[in-house]
Amino acid sequence: MQYVTNDGVTIDYDRLGEGEPVLFIHGWASSASTFRYQLNYLCDDFLLLAPDLRGHGRSAKVTRGGRISRLAMDLHELLEHEGLQRVSLVGWSMGCSVIWNYIDLFGEGRVNKLVFIDEIPFVLGTSSMMIDWSNAELDVRPLTNLYKRFIPELTRETETANFISSMLKTASPTEREEVIATAKLASSFSAANMIINNNVTDWRDLFKHIKSPTLLVSGSASFFRPEFYEWMGQQIFDCRIVTKKGAGHFLHLEEAEWLNPILLDFLGG
Repeated sequence: MQYVTNDGVTIDYDRLGEGEPVLFIHGWASSASTFRYQLNYLCDDFLLLAPDLRGHGRSAKVTRGGRISRLAMDLHELLEHEGLQRVSLVGWSMGCSVIWNYIDLFGEGRVNKLVFIDEIPFVLGTSSMMIDWSNAELDVRPLTNLYKRFIPELTRETETANFISSMLKTASPTEREEVIATAKLASSFSAANMIINNNVTDWRDLFKHIKSPTLLVSGSASFFRPEFYEWMGQQIFDCRIVTKKGAGHFLHLEEAEWLNPILLDFLGG
């Protein structure tokens, strides 16, 4: 399936199943294909939508709109295109930021439930900044390192493969190859600009305003510390937290047998 955004970009998306709608949003340098285990598991119970973000996967490669706010607008336009008035949103990694930006812009009027998989609201923050707002000072050194590393080198396949591989824990050789191949499909413009925009944006002030039932999913071996999710859970009005011991960042791919029943129970409950 495809639709065209208001700035003329063609977005490709998967659509399968019937029932209450659930929309999956993938992360940086990824695609909807990494949700295949969830789509296959849940398609008998829900209408499932999973777009490839602009500049990623099968969607158009672009040299404009490399910002989370533009991705949030693309999400809004997909809901308009499908005529959906009520939908649950599932985000993984940067996909969570897309949802947060969508809520910031359009509110929760169309939102049924929310699932955030392994992402925190201020990637360049520290654990102390989560607890004490007065400590919220931006350390420019990580930002400088991101620019130095990703913008010049994202077009180098070895660098992309090494970075993606570092986030995988238990993926099979085939899964690892597929994830790396998918990452290489992302345009260098989109990948470089979106990772910077995502990592410097601070969404913490949004969380106390989220009223939709929310599920936070994390892996204890991911690069995000447990106290981040504890803080998020304290801010959100109706929130449940689940953590998979020993799991890394790609929970939806590597821990699907654990995650899928949890999603079915939460989304269908």
